[in-house]
Amino acid sequence: LAIVGFKSFLKRYPDSDLAADAQYYLADSYLAKKDFMKAREEFDRLLKNFSQLRAAALLKRAAAFAGLDDAQNQKNTLEVLIKEFPDTQEALTAQQQLKELSKAEKTSQKSLPKKSKKNRKK
Repeated sequence: LAIVGFKSFLKRYPDSDLAADAQYYLADSYLAKKDFMKAREEFDRLLKNFSQLRAAALLKRAAAFAGLDDAQNQKNTLEVLIKEFPDTQEALTAQQQLKELSKAEKTSQKSLPKKSKKNRKK
């Protein structure tokens, strides 16, 4: 119901002072439904069309990429957030998430089977 309401608001009042808020909450509603692809698309629309709520939208966009198991785009989005908004709570959260991603990458690399001497190419 929220998605329908936010879409309707944006269609009727695209130039409203509240349009950025409606776009943010529309995207966040998809994220809450775990429709990560649609959430990412709507956060991209927000980032393209509005300057408000950019830091929060980048953090949520990274969450959508996490839901899509797209660690590289998640990492890239978090890095943009930290660069653009270094002194914000969102940047602190992004830094923590980057640490967790890095730790997860190291753990997954350790669990990969090593090639035996027979399987190595000379």
